[in-house]
Amino acid sequence: MVLARAPEYLADMTTADADLAGGRTRNAADLFEELDAADA
Repeated sequence: MVLARAPEYLADMTTADADLAGGRTRNAADLFEELDAADA
């Protein structure tokens, strides 16, 4: 993957992982599952 070699991409992914681990954001798959369940 070309983007994986860009320093900015790696820095953003590291920040996103830290935000997820720190509870400052949610996993998109979990959110979409919750939204799908609400539509049922």
